[in-house]
Amino acid sequence: MKDAEHEGDGQPWVSGEGYSPLVGSDFSMMAIAYGDDDSSDCSQNDDEPEKRFVKTSDDLAIEQFRVGGSRDDNEIVTRNYETLAEQALAALEADYLATIRLEGGLRNGTERETDHSCAYFFQPSMTGHLFEGTESPSDETFPPLRTTPDLFPKEAKIRETSVDLEKVRKAVDSIKLKNPSLKANFETWDLDQREKAARESISRKSHALIPDGPLRAFLKETTKAKQITHTLSRSATIAEALVRLNVIGAKVFEDLWCLNVHVIGCDEVECKTDDRIRYYFEPLVRWIGAQHRGPTSMHLSFVGPGIVGRDGSAVVNILSGSNSHRLQIAQASCHSALYEDWLPSQTDKPDIIIAFNAGIWGYSDWCATIRTIAERTVQVPFVVTAYTLQEADDDYDVIEGEITKALAWSKEKIDLCCIWEPEINPFASKIDRPTQSAPAGRRYRENQAWQAWRL
Repeated sequence: MKDAEHEGDGQPWVSGEGYSPLVGSDFSMMAIAYGDDDSSDCSQNDDEPEKRFVKTSDDLAIEQFRVGGSRDDNEIVTRNYETLAEQALAALEADYLATIRLEGGLRNGTERETDHSCAYFFQPSMTGHLFEGTESPSDETFPPLRTTPDLFPKEAKIRETSVDLEKVRKAVDSIKLKNPSLKANFETWDLDQREKAARESISRKSHALIPDGPLRAFLKETTKAKQITHTLSRSATIAEALVRLNVIGAKVFEDLWCLNVHVIGCDEVECKTDDRIRYYFEPLVRWIGAQHRGPTSMHLSFVGPGIVGRDGSAVVNILSGSNSHRLQIAQASCHSALYEDWLPSQTDKPDIIIAFNAGIWGYSDWCATIRTIAERTVQVPFVVTAYTLQEADDDYDVIEGEITKALAWSKEKIDLCCIWEPEINPFASKIDRPTQSAPAGRRYRENQAWQAWRL
């Protein structure tokens, strides 16, 4: 139910016998390397050159965004962008002026020449009794009301009416179609900015679950740090979701409780062997076990038609180490089934449902699964990751459509169920994933983007 190709010929990049999450034999013992140790191996390599995408100079050259052809062609593209930028700024200014006009109490598109905000209190009916038995107040006592300066000059009004936002959008789309390399470079630059913002979001303070040592790996760009992020991405993504959705915090004062995590759409990537399960999810158990206030037991249920030869009868022990304060039991089970067929047999409700790199947009089997989750009477957080932000957007459209079919809700009500829309996951793997027919410049990485719903 995942690993589908997003664009191109539509052929999936199948992960199975020939695929191993271990990128190179040097990392076969990487399960030891992700410990809490503040290792200098994750430090930034200062010798690596810093990548820059845009460089401006007097002749307005755009070195990294050249789209082919002569220098004159590129200067034309540059001038076109300057024109579009001016139009976009004018549109923003028009929106700003419209907001000011609305807040200023303008009516029917006309401007007030005087400030009447206090005039009501100076009407004769309101002030007459104050001056009974006295002379009428003079103009010197109450100076004339001042006129309000014209905040909306004619030039701004002319620009406001001359901006055609639809033409601006079409012009940008046309440039993207005519210059694929320019589009690819822009997508790369945009992704880098989003990833930078995601890293900054986790660098400001310590994480509630993830220790500082593993956390720093997601902030570095060294080869070893990238491999560690590949190993820890699933555990760290669940940990971040538990914190952000307040799953553990909501039960922090309960004496005895079990954390139930349903990982759906699984295949052999997660469940090929018991060691594979421990490799990816033992870190999560260790982090939760180190908490003084947390669950006393934990169960991870891996469900998916891609799981081979497992019916859930064999339970895998994933409790490790002696640092556990409250967590006494941590187990995992694998179930070769569709989630909608397996779920009715379960008596304990999940605390969170997560689908890694699900490819919801590409497999019709997901439609029934989403409807089943949405039709449950008890709401549960549902987190979905994707290889790219574009795939996450497509997943969002499918989820929204299936909720509409299942519950006949309005778009406004459905929007309330979305906790966060598709965005870059700060705990994505930094190892690029080989993908057939990938668009130029687009990076495919495990759990690169994610979204969360409460269904």
